[in-house]
Amino acid sequence: MKFLVDTHILIWAVDDPSRLSPRASAALQDPANDLLVSSGTIWEMAIKVAIGKLSLSLPYS
Repeated sequence: MKFLVDTHILIWAVDDPSRLSPRASAALQDPANDLLVSSGTIWEMAIKVAIGKLSLSLPYS
């Protein structure tokens, strides 16, 4: 199955997986699933980092 991962889910999956529901966590970890990330998500994260509203544990680029 294909999943479009939104901004919050992407950040939580990397920085704080405990915030994910068991269902979301299972979907992200299932190797049979294709995980897709929108360029808009990366753009949104870049803007938030640039203006100081988002701090990430790993670089987004």
